[in-house]
Amino acid sequence: MESCSQTHVAHLQVVLLVLCLIIMGGCIPTLSACQLSLSFNKKQKIFKTCRDLGVQKASLAWSLFPHNHTLEIAFAGRAVSPSGWVGWGINLGSNPVMKGANALVAFRAANGSNLLTYKLSDETYSGVLPSCSPIDLVIMDKAVEITGTDVKIFASFQLQPNQTVLNHIWNRGPGMDQFQPQAHDPIDIRGALRINMLQGTVLPITPPHEKLKYIHGIVNTLGWGFLLPVGALTARYFRQFELEAGTASWFYAHIILQSSGYVLGIMGWAIGMKLGSYSTEVAYPQHRCIGITIFTFGSISSAKTQQESQASDVLEYISSHTWLYNSVAGHHQQFRGFPHLEG
Repeated sequence: MESCSQTHVAHLQVVLLVLCLIIMGGCIPTLSACQLSLSFNKKQKIFKTCRDLGVQKASLAWSLFPHNHTLEIAFAGRAVSPSGWVGWGINLGSNPVMKGANALVAFRAANGSNLLTYKLSDETYSGVLPSCSPIDLVIMDKAVEITGTDVKIFASFQLQPNQTVLNHIWNRGPGMDQFQPQAHDPIDIRGALRINMLQGTVLPITPPHEKLKYIHGIVNTLGWGFLLPVGALTARYFRQFELEAGTASWFYAHIILQSSGYVLGIMGWAIGMKLGSYSTEVAYPQHRCIGITIFTFGSISSAKTQQESQASDVLEYISSHTWLYNSVAGHHQQFRGFPHLEG
């Protein structure tokens, strides 16, 4: 007994030690990947503020000089390959989005390392590769340094008086096509921050149509993912028991569940199509195609009637074989759609 109690005490001490290490580890601040001191072309530059941007292994260091309204930045990112491009820019509008942004794109070509300016417009969303063009920022100086896939962009700008809050965007792509950046991954659009350059703080961003996205997700989950499958299961598995008992309450439960799920599904599907019309810069083709398929099969399943006709028998047969597919596809669609709420 004594040896058992000693063993339990030893185990308890180990558990407490692990918990203490976890708690202490959570209290220790993590070191940021950003650096205040950076070298460009063998020249050392020291900045006042820096921030790890959190995605794509990017960081930003800067110095803001309010007395003459100038800004110096050093953006560090990592390309997807040695032939890829890395871009950073400022959007002078109300949100950090690609449309209307003034971008600096760094890449390596036959003539060495390049850093060119690009004004991003609506044509970029339709698949037209952007061409080098003037931007709406006054650039006083710029430089680039590329080592392997590591890219450092340096630039200094002349800002307007009291222009301290800036919308930053950044991204990376597979390569260049005659000095035109090839399209980046359409899913990876997390490179956006709104920063108070004077205070060094990140300001909250409210993505456009954010509430509508969540309504779309909730309504579709409830309609396609819960009510319709439960309604189909009610008809498939509870009908035989109630028929033996001489009641038909299963039928009314089935109709209520199917009708409610279908109505909510149509609402969610319509909201999704509307969101798709808003999102000209980002498309989710697989999510859209699966959604249209679920809507089609859901309509077939909900259109089943109880009439004794040949057409009804065909519809009955189709419906009995589509509910399972619709349930599986609906749940798959939900889990694929959840990450899109972040974009």
